[in-house]
Amino acid sequence: MIEEDILEYCNNKIYEYSGTGELLFEDGQKFDCKFVAFQMKNGKILFHAKRCRSKIQQYSSPKKGYCRVSFVGVTDKKYKISGKNGFIIHIESVNDERSITCSFEMLNVQISENENKREVHFGITNFEFTGNECNGRTLTLNLKGSAGISIQKLKAYNKIMRWIKTFRSIDVNCKAIFNLSEEKFENTIEILDNLLYAMSIARGTKIQWIYYEIFDDKGICISRVHSSSRVTKVYSSYNLIDPKDTNSTKIFLENAKPIFGEKSKLVEPMRELIDSHLDSLIPGVYLETKGANLGITMEMLKEIFIRTVEKDGINKENILTEEKFKELEKSIKKCIKFEVKEKEKRALIYKNLKSINRRPFNTLISDFCKEINFEVDEDQVQLFVKCRNQLVHTGNFYCRYATEDKERYPQLKDELSEYRFLVNFINKLLLKSYGYRGFYLDWSSTEEPVCKELV
Repeated sequence: MIEEDILEYCNNKIYEYSGTGELLFEDGQKFDCKFVAFQMKNGKILFHAKRCRSKIQQYSSPKKGYCRVSFVGVTDKKYKISGKNGFIIHIESVNDERSITCSFEMLNVQISENENKREVHFGITNFEFTGNECNGRTLTLNLKGSAGISIQKLKAYNKIMRWIKTFRSIDVNCKAIFNLSEEKFENTIEILDNLLYAMSIARGTKIQWIYYEIFDDKGICISRVHSSSRVTKVYSSYNLIDPKDTNSTKIFLENAKPIFGEKSKLVEPMRELIDSHLDSLIPGVYLETKGANLGITMEMLKEIFIRTVEKDGINKENILTEEKFKELEKSIKKCIKFEVKEKEKRALIYKNLKSINRRPFNTLISDFCKEINFEVDEDQVQLFVKCRNQLVHTGNFYCRYATEDKERYPQLKDELSEYRFLVNFINKLLLKSYGYRGFYLDWSSTEEPVCKELV
């Protein structure tokens, strides 16, 4: 006897479908089945096919996880449904009856054949905000170069946010709405992805969409697409801009874009950098690991800065030009050859020669701060570098080893104080990189964050 539905006890669903259809394995095997499919609050799409009957005589069970699957079917409500890029999680077989559980990357639900597309609504996770319309329930944004967007709270927004904060969870709590008469559908995902990265910076936690719905001119949903390829993260409380401050949030989101230009090749590295920084803020991870990750984030910022300011083949990381250093290198090698007789040792020294032409890490950070008009004390840059070096090279916080500096800097009171100093330093760099001027939350204190102005 096969268990009817091994997923029936899951209470973490946002949309659920059931019906009949055909499950197709990439090796050509086909199964008629009854199914249950749903998307979880973290974006994952699960599919359970029960009472599967093979449509070919000779059946061989595929190896779990190594066989891709797809699906087409009809729900109990007569919606057309299809799944793409599926992977097998679990198979049970008894006689001719089988139970197959899969995860899908995409689930497409066609509710109506109506082609009159008027609006698209994206389900957004973990975005805490106060709107500027409808008693704070709607935030309207006028993004440069695109149509207006409105972000609306779901009816159960307050309850969902309490759940998210209490259990450091993931859930859809609002929707982003695009008018398709003003914006082509093909552009909406790219626009929204750029916006979501800005929203993630503002909140210090990963904001993501996991499904979208298409509506007609009468406000009726005609199709729904679920995606599990969108990376979600649990809630982090490190807001950079106060969710209650409607004006600051609106200013930042409407003007935020990478300083290197939206069409630049550096947009993708900026996204990777932001994801790295957000991983440094996730709860439930060792503080040392998060601190080391902040050092990696700064390395990524440094590399982007170097690539940005590079002109006429001159690398900002170098002290001398490549041509000038090659001339100097010849003289240095002659001296080394005279002093070091062992060929193997000379070869090792030669490999490290280029490092003496590189500008120090703290100098590059100071130059980057100047480039984005961020006024910072050189003393703070030096402290950041000391903390970063200790974390990257030893995996420990600098405060454990600092002697004179511990008395000099209150940031080195303990591990948490040092971690928050690093977080706040990079937070301000990111805000300035996005051209933001306004109020933000300073997390450098171990108590509650303090609202300050970034100019």
